[in-house]
Amino acid sequence: MRLTRHVMVATTLLLTGCGDRQGSIDAATVLADAVYPGQLELFDTHMMKGQYAVTFARKGDAFSRVRLVVDRDPAKCRVGTHCEARLRTAYVNGTAAGAKLKALAATLPPCGIAILSVDASRLDPSFRTDIELDMDPSDQQPALDRLSTCIAAFRAALPADATSAQQDLSLGILLPRPGRVTPPDPAPSFEKTLNSSRADEPRYLTFVKHDETQMKASALRLHPYYLFKPEIRDRLAARARDVLSAQHLPGHIQHHVQFHDTRLDPQRLEILRTYVLACSIHDPGEGPCKTDLAVRMRYDMKTGEVTEAAILRDVRDERGSLRLPPLPGR
Repeated sequence: MRLTRHVMVATTLLLTGCGDRQGSIDAATVLADAVYPGQLELFDTHMMKGQYAVTFARKGDAFSRVRLVVDRDPAKCRVGTHCEARLRTAYVNGTAAGAKLKALAATLPPCGIAILSVDASRLDPSFRTDIELDMDPSDQQPALDRLSTCIAAFRAALPADATSAQQDLSLGILLPRPGRVTPPDPAPSFEKTLNSSRADEPRYLTFVKHDETQMKASALRLHPYYLFKPEIRDRLAARARDVLSAQHLPGHIQHHVQFHDTRLDPQRLEILRTYVLACSIHDPGEGPCKTDLAVRMRYDMKTGEVTEAAILRDVRDERGSLRLPPLPGR
């Protein structure tokens, strides 16, 4: 029996060390002990893009994590190589991120702010923190003003030599669930992920620069993941088809629905506006069609109602670029 091409590739990767988990752990541990003797201990290991990422914790430090991506051939990960340079960079970033998380843990829960999750996709000070904040759907500024006071306390708790990146804050904000109180977590970590029961809720993003002391409601954005949810995508696509059909237009909306210029309402948290792109000509079996129609709509995330729907034709210029009026919003 002949091996398939995929099996042969997988076998080759294993033979070249890509699958050498223990070898990666051993190489990373020896290197860590040589560069930072007695400081780091093994915490976690996982595959990342065909190579093993070995994560260390700093001894006596509950917050810092140092993640090293080991060479495909672990034998190449030793002192004096690019692997050592990556470890040193990871150490600086990881300890800076740990100091930032420690300051957040010391100040936000006492301020009444529940930390729901910490983004560990990048172990550096740019990580995002998801929190819960009770914001009025029509006026978020009072809640953000209260949060600004908490952020001032967070910055005061940072090390005296904190960098701009440590003082910056990338936040994801979820609204409290009706009738339920989320207790603040006094010990958040980079292993704290968002509870699966809340993953489908709207999440509002904002970024607070190190030199900003006032948070602005106008800076809130809706996390784009919301439109990727099948039930939302399908609901908006179905409504767009209804609008096209009512106008007797031969519009086709592709399986992978294309949205354009999605914006949160300037005032209200539950309202978003977007364009759904469609094709006036579609030949089944010929691949993706050329979108030249757009259905503009206003969607209420709370009720699921779609209103203010309208059709725009010939939405591309002679070069094929979209030319659509910007939607109101943020």
